[in-house]
Amino acid sequence: MGQRSLRRLLIAILVVTLGVSFFALYKKRYHREVDAFLSGAPSVQSKKPAMIIKKTQGSVAKRGLPISGDFSLKDTKGQLRTKKEFLGRPLLIYLGYSYCPDICPMALDNITQALEKMGQGGKVLQPIFISLDPDRDTSEQLKSYMKNFHPTILALRAEEDKLKELKENFKAFSRKVNEDGVPLNPRGDHGDDYLIDHSSIIYLFDKRGRCVAHFNHLTPPGQLVEGIRKHLK
Repeated sequence: MGQRSLRRLLIAILVVTLGVSFFALYKKRYHREVDAFLSGAPSVQSKKPAMIIKKTQGSVAKRGLPISGDFSLKDTKGQLRTKKEFLGRPLLIYLGYSYCPDICPMALDNITQALEKMGQGGKVLQPIFISLDPDRDTSEQLKSYMKNFHPTILALRAEEDKLKELKENFKAFSRKVNEDGVPLNPRGDHGDDYLIDHSSIIYLFDKRGRCVAHFNHLTPPGQLVEGIRKHLK
């Protein structure tokens, strides 16, 4: 092996090693962020008090979490949809936005794979994706975006005047930031040039509308299936 080839090999090994180390560090930090968020402790990233959700064990929450999950939002056809209309059917709900570069598509893809793994059993669930980005997530944008995921996932839009109440009902968090993660003035006009820093929780509601479990975007599809079946027996 020539000196140039050896150098390329060493560089490739270094890149892979750094990549694996970075992912492990990111995963550890993310779980620390989620644990802090769920326990009501200050967020490591934002340095702000996170909204409080009852402390849970692992990726599956104890029954009776104080999360109403109530919503009254329009789907991509302009039809008003509410949580009450789904009583009698379990719900799997994720809040995010279509322009999210990584976390949201990861969560929705894991939900898609979980539903596929469940087969006929997955039809009892109604999966829902709620956008936290009313400025960019138009009905047409969401229609196009949702084609990448399971066809049964219902996409809903939260208008600006509904966001605060929605986030309170889900004990969720979101804010506009720039590409460096610095918060933007919520009253400013930022056009389309922004990201949204948000909590990444997949909520499971039982047939009676109670939040009985939660997961996150790193929960593998198999673990999602296991958690769903455990809490919906």
